[in-house]
Amino acid sequence: MSALLRLLDVEHGVETDSWIGPASGPAGRRAHGGQFDAQSLAAACRTVDADRPPTNMHLQVLLEGVRIDIQP
Repeated sequence: MSALLRLLDVEHGVETDSWIGPASGPAGRRAHGGQFDAQSLAAACRTVDADRPPTNMHLQVLLEGVRIDIQP
C-alpha cells in the first residue's frame, strides 16, 4: 500500500496549474491509463477544500505518456 501512496504523492509543477507525479515501471518505458487517472484525481483533490470530494471523473487518453527528464 505504501508504494501506491507514493505514486499518488503529486507535487506542484513549475507552471501554474501543473502537477508532477512519480513514475513507475521500467525506466524509459511509456506509461498508460490507470496511473495517470489516479494521479490526475489526486492532483484535482488537492486544488479544492477537503469537504468537496469528487463525484465523477471524465478522462480521455489520446497518447501514451513519455517520461522526459530535463537537466538544468
